Amino acid sequence: GYSYSYYGRIDEGRVENTARTADWVKLCYETQKEGASVLSFGELDSNIVEYRTWDGGGTGSRWSTAANWSGDLVPDTSDKVLFNATSAKSCSLDVSATVKSLSMEPGYIGTFYFTSETLTVNGKADFSSGGPVAAGSGVLTLSGSQYFTPQAGATFPEIIKDGTGTVDIQANNLTAGDLTVSGGTLDLGASLSHTVQSIDGSGVLTFSSSALKALGPTVDLGSMSAISGGSGTLEFAGSSKQTFTPKSGATHPALLHSGADTLLLSANVTATSFSQTAGTLDLDGNDITTTGNFSISNGTASGFANLGGCTITAGGNATFIGQFSDELNMNPADEWFLDVSGSLSAAYCSIDSSNASAGSQGYASNSIDGGGNTNWVFDTDDYTTWSNSRDIFLNTTSSGADISSEVSLFPVLVRLRSDNFPFDEARGGGEDIRFAKRNGTHLLYEVERWDSTNALADLWVLVPTIEDGTKTQRITMHWGKSAASDRSSPGAVFASGDSFQGVWHLNNDSLDATTNSNDGTQFNTNTSDAAGIAGRARSLAGGNAEILVPDDNSLEGMNELTMSAWIYPTTLSGSPDGIISKRVGSGSGQCYSMFLYSGNRLNVDIPNSGSRFYADDAFLTGSWYHVLARYDGSQSSSQRVKIFINGDEKETGSSSVTSIPSTAANLHLGSLNTSYGNGLRGTLDEVRIENTARSADWIELCYETQRPNGRAVNLVVPVVSGLTDTVLVYARQRDADTGVIDYEVEDPNSNTVTISAEYKTASGGTWTAITTGAGDAGAGIDTSETDDKQFRWDVQSEPGADIEDDYIVQVIAADGTNIDTTQSNSFPLDTKDPTGLASLRATDSTESSVTLAWSAASDTYFDHYEIWYGTDSADVFDRSASEWDNGNDGSLGSAATTATTITGLTAGEKYYLRIWAVDEIGNEATANDTTCTTILQVSPKWSKTNLGVIRGGAMGEDVIYISGGTGKVYSISLSDGGVRWDYTSSPGSPNRPSVIYSGGSYKVLFSDGTYITCLRDDTSDDTELFSVNLGAAAGNPYASPDDTTMYVAYGDSITKRMISSGGAASTPAPGWPQYLSGVSEAADPVVFNDEIYVATAGGTVYKYDADGTQQASAQVGASVKLPLLVQRGALYVTPDNSKLFSLGTSSLDTNWEVDLGATNTGPAFSSGGAVYLAAGVDAKEVSASGSVEHTYSAGDTVRSGPIELNDVVYFGRDNGRYCAFGRTTETAVGDWPYITASGDANVGPWISPANEDSLVIFGTSGNNLDAFWLE
Repeated sequence: GYSYSYYGRIDEGRVENTARTADWVKLCYETQKEGASVLSFGELDSNIVEYRTWDGGGTGSRWSTAANWSGDLVPDTSDKVLFNATSAKSCSLDVSATVKSLSMEPGYIGTFYFTSETLTVNGKADFSSGGPVAAGSGVLTLSGSQYFTPQAGATFPEIIKDGTGTVDIQANNLTAGDLTVSGGTLDLGASLSHTVQSIDGSGVLTFSSSALKALGPTVDLGSMSAISGGSGTLEFAGSSKQTFTPKSGATHPALLHSGADTLLLSANVTATSFSQTAGTLDLDGNDITTTGNFSISNGTASGFANLGGCTITAGGNATFIGQFSDELNMNPADEWFLDVSGSLSAAYCSIDSSNASAGSQGYASNSIDGGGNTNWVFDTDDYTTWSNSRDIFLNTTSSGADISSEVSLFPVLVRLRSDNFPFDEARGGGEDIRFAKRNGTHLLYEVERWDSTNALADLWVLVPTIEDGTKTQRITMHWGKSAASDRSSPGAVFASGDSFQGVWHLNNDSLDATTNSNDGTQFNTNTSDAAGIAGRARSLAGGNAEILVPDDNSLEGMNELTMSAWIYPTTLSGSPDGIISKRVGSGSGQCYSMFLYSGNRLNVDIPNSGSRFYADDAFLTGSWYHVLARYDGSQSSSQRVKIFINGDEKETGSSSVTSIPSTAANLHLGSLNTSYGNGLRGTLDEVRIENTARSADWIELCYETQRPNGRAVNLVVPVVSGLTDTVLVYARQRDADTGVIDYEVEDPNSNTVTISAEYKTASGGTWTAITTGAGDAGAGIDTSETDDKQFRWDVQSEPGADIEDDYIVQVIAADGTNIDTTQSNSFPLDTKDPTGLASLRATDSTESSVTLAWSAASDTYFDHYEIWYGTDSADVFDRSASEWDNGNDGSLGSAATTATTITGLTAGEKYYLRIWAVDEIGNEATANDTTCTTILQVSPKWSKTNLGVIRGGAMGEDVIYISGGTGKVYSISLSDGGVRWDYTSSPGSPNRPSVIYSGGSYKVLFSDGTYITCLRDDTSDDTELFSVNLGAAAGNPYASPDDTTMYVAYGDSITKRMISSGGAASTPAPGWPQYLSGVSEAADPVVFNDEIYVATAGGTVYKYDADGTQQASAQVGASVKLPLLVQRGALYVTPDNSKLFSLGTSSLDTNWEVDLGATNTGPAFSSGGAVYLAAGVDAKEVSASGSVEHTYSAGDTVRSGPIELNDVVYFGRDNGRYCAFGRTTETAVGDWPYITASGDANVGPWISPANEDSLVIFGTSGNNLDAFWLE
């Protein structure tokens, strides 16, 4: 009733259970009052950042260098470390470091080196991006609760998980050194695959759904605080011995031993499964327990060690498979034990002292019974002693089951009828029926029905592997053994270890074919026997009719489920028609249900109507349907359930549960639940409950191998395949006329078939029958053995000539009732000849070779040119002469090649030659033939070597004077090539000499650098008359008609000198020298009637009188680099282009000019009123009127000559050849050319004075001088 309230503001109320001091109280007031001055703040430290970023600002790449980090501080335990595009510099961990987190972004491209240090990351460790990682011998420690994302493809150092919390590997498969879990939990992540060396630790290792591969010598899980196997895998893949120490009491993940050496087990182990595909399992006296399957495959005599006294317990199947002639050794000296819940089987094993009495009976085929075995049956039958056999082909191509991956441990339905099996040859109950692989391995089977009276049998054969994409895989059926006993084994074919939890054939009963014994009971009188999809089935009239299977743990509680059945509806009304259901009622005890409902569509509840969905397809009466629902709890909720109808996926739906519930509900076949009144109206057959999510290929295979009139299981249809059972037959064009198909054909029930074939373009079109078939074609083709066969046909007719396209063919095998058609690969078919080949001609020859040229051929599939040659034209034309092709000259394998040189010919022979262009298939075209006579080579009278590069020469009396590259001028005897004397020119490069006869002796004039020199020939020696330095580079001197003076071009001048002393000549004004800019030192001046002609580099020709007065000039359009020639009142000029000018000697007017077609390469020479000169690869004769009269083809650049004497034209060309051509015939004369000169023929030739010893002499760039008799 009192109202004593405070009016005003109140804040920061506190109640404390202590008596605070006066100082405390005062401090509260002073620090909290308005305007308090007790606290002050400095500037914000810019180094306090969220991330410490690697900026590479320091010297080197060390982690410990502060300047390499943002803020110039090395990261510590409170820092988040970031590598990004700030720096591309690599980082080297040179000290051990601890950081809060580490992230590498895509922009970082440097390498992170662990070296030998330890990096500890307490938070997120994201290496998913960035540059490469170099593990070195370092360590990455993950300490805390964090995500670890390794870099894809990188190899990390040793990984240590310590501290507390969980490290989750997020993505990208990890490859690392040793793995140690010393604290906390390491979760390997979802569906990843990791590879490490050794493993140990004392923390928790969670496999989830990932695979961990160990390569190192030890995997020690014994000290781990816990192991969570999940659906993961631990694989031992080392190349040397590995020791496994399991965690006591833990259920390990699936164990796989794939390493080539030994896996040593150091203690008892429990795992979800165990499989070994290579190496040796050394139990060392320890036991193995698996909740699922146990298998040894591809085993050998060394596949087991220390098995004695051990127990192998398998909650699923146990399978032991060795090798033919190298059996898996299961025969220790001491007894060992097997406790197998599923099927126990062995093949190619040697078994001794095995006690399997605690579990399933063992079935051993193709194995050795060493004695002392309990609860084993050894099938030692030799099926080759059975009277009859037939291959059963499994077709998984598009014409059969059409699957794209292998399927393992699959029960194949084999239907025998009167048209495919002789029942009178087998025992009355089918007791002698047997099945085997091609290698003789016995196969497990179940006889569901054997009715010999009505010739009806349905059997299930367990095939270890169904291959995808083939129709030649086969198993062999044997029969005809009167003493054989029944070996039908339903529980082995539908083994619970292979995930079959209940299989009801509904063949006059409702028994479960698996060893789980989930047998059903037929309720009400509304069920009856009916024809089924396999054997007999149950016909249900709806209402409360059903087959009830009592509740069992094997039918529930699984993480994966596949439920399926064959149904044949007879009445459909849109009301519920139950097929499979495990529930108490519509709202209780629900596990799963499958039924037809509204719109006559297939509905699925997993577990109840809250997770119901349906396929859109409306069912019809009067047809068989294969219906299947698949559940996978490991998938996201929206992807957990899929509906399949007749092998095709129709719908994907959601389920709220991650595993099938366990309830007390019974399993109802043909209804939803007891007394619900909504039973199936129709026939129900082959109901299955499996505790795995079968693959789409498995489901497709079920439908295709079981449906009526299917082609996946073939007992009667011929089988056409490629060689070695390839899917496609192999077609190709063998040659220009013949197509070939390589194939095999087999027939399960006939010895002969009729073979035909058809073709069409690979791009489409219709099939056209081949009518020209030969080889293994037509009727009566034997199929009793698998041998290679070949169908051939004429491709020039079918499809015809002039074809270049891709084709396919198909081979058709018919046995009178059934046919099989198999297509080929796409292959190029080419019946078109090459085009364009023409104009074969000989362009050159030597004494042992001919060079040919032609116009190139064109062909899409060009292969090579081939040239046939010989001395008999008939042999060449019929190609029985000699052949030259791309084996001799690799370039002839290219269509673009248009020349080749045939070698190895005989000198002086006339050869006939013809060329063919051939494509890859053998179509060919030919060009014209040609002839060529090889050279019978002329021989020199004498040769002189080691003269250096010869720059020029001049003829004297019985001698030739040569300037050589050795810095010498030589006087060489014409009689034998001997050196009479030599003179060393001190500048070292004497130019072309000239010779005059003056004062009773021969004098030799030449220039060398800035000098001009005159020597007197004293026969056996020489005398230097003078050597004068002109002060500039000098050309060759040219003597005046009276041989007393000479003219020389040098520098930018031309001068007149005395031959007696080399001194300047005294003349009236204007006198000498005369300045002439650009005077050509290469174009020697020429003197005619005391008039001097000289040219310049600019293309101008000048005329002077003897006193130095310029009288005329003319322009020839290009630099003049070759000596001038005066002959019969005309001045001939060869500028540096393709022109020859004839100028009048008086006023230098142009008489004419002629285009030679190629740039001048040699000086002009005049004889008999004609001018001879070199132009490119030809020598030419030009008449005095300016017309080209003759052309002499050299085949290479003409460098020396030409000169003419007695109607023979001599010249030299590049590539070491001297030529002599008839002046008018334009062909080589005598035994010319000479083809083995050393170096290019670049100077000369010179002809000696006319006498009986007249010679023609050539000089080369290869230091040689060669003299020949004149023709």
